[in-house]
Parts: sequence; structure tokens; C-alpha cells
Amino acid sequence: MTSALQVAYIFMFIREELSRFMCDPYGYLNAAERQNISQEMAKLRSQHLVVCEDLVVEPINQRHLAPFYVGVAIAEAEKTEEMPSSSVKQYGHLIMSEWNLNSFFGNNPSSVTRCPNKALLLVLPKNGQAVLVTDGCRYLCEDTARTGYLVETQLRGKSVAQAVLLGLRDAYSTLPLSVVQGEDGRS
Repeated sequence: MTSALQVAYIFMFIREELSRFMCDPYGYLNAAERQNISQEMAKLRSQHLVVCEDLVVEPINQRHLAPFYVGVAIAEAEKTEEMPSSSVKQYGHLIMSEWNLNSFFGNNPSSVTRCPNKALLLVLPKNGQAVLVTDGCRYLCEDTARTGYLVETQLRGKSVAQAVLLGLRDAYSTLPLSVVQGEDGRS
């Protein structure tokens, strides 16, 4: 059983890693891989802005273009056999709530004024499992995303780093309604 101290350490580590939107407390990635993934995440975020139409209209930013954030958590589960998908998703949502992505990214946490522009790619290398969890289905829906399946397939024959990069690229490539930074995006 995981002790409270171990859980506290992991969440402390997650908070420290949040500046890069990635957490790898078990060291599956080397320094070069971490740097490469961090750079790819920053590039993809800057290239995929979503229109947060539900926010209050203001004169400066009437369309509320915001980056779509996909965080990465590479974790371990207590059991190394395959877990039910629902359990892995629940674990991903727990991490998302601990990261408190809504306030971290500057969105008002009110359900009336928030933009569902966040997702988390959770990878469990020892279990050979991965899942993409989202905070809504406006831009990307966890129930229809194939990202987790693609990462799981890559984990069988490739490195964790290659699997994560594939998952990130897939998640961003399936974003509907995204606007490349610097482009108007209006039809």
C-alpha cells in the first residue's frame, strides 16, 4: 500500500514539475528526453489556440483565444497488471484536480466562466497503459480520443519518450476549432 508520505512526496514533485506541465517522478525519461518533450509541448501549445466563446466578451479579446494545455504524468500504479480503463481515468482526473489546472492557467474556476482547454496524458509504463483525460468535451473528449490507445501501442515497442511524443502530437492533431497563433482563424 502506498503510504501517505509517498503520496505527499509524489504530489510535491508534481507541483515542482508543473512549470513544465510534465511529471516523471519515477525517472522513466532521461534529461535529454525531458527537454525534448518540454520543448514539443511548448511548441504545440503555441500552435493550438482555442476560442473560449463562453467567457464574458471584453473589448480587448472578444474571442478569448487561449492555448490548449496537455499535461503529461508518467506514473506507476501499485499493481503492475492491467487496470480497468475507468480506474486509470479516475487516477488521471485525480492528478488533474491535484494540479488544479483551472487556477494555474489563470482561468476563473467558476463553472460559468471557465474554458475547458486542458487535458492530461497519463502514462503507466509498467502496466502498459495510457489514457487522455479532459475537463470537458468542447475541444477534445476523453471518451472518443484515440490518444491513450496509440500510446499503449507505442509502449510495447518503443521508448516511453517516443510514446509520450506520439500521444501529445495525436491529442493536438485532433483538436477541432484550433487556431494557429498569429492567424485570425475567422471564416
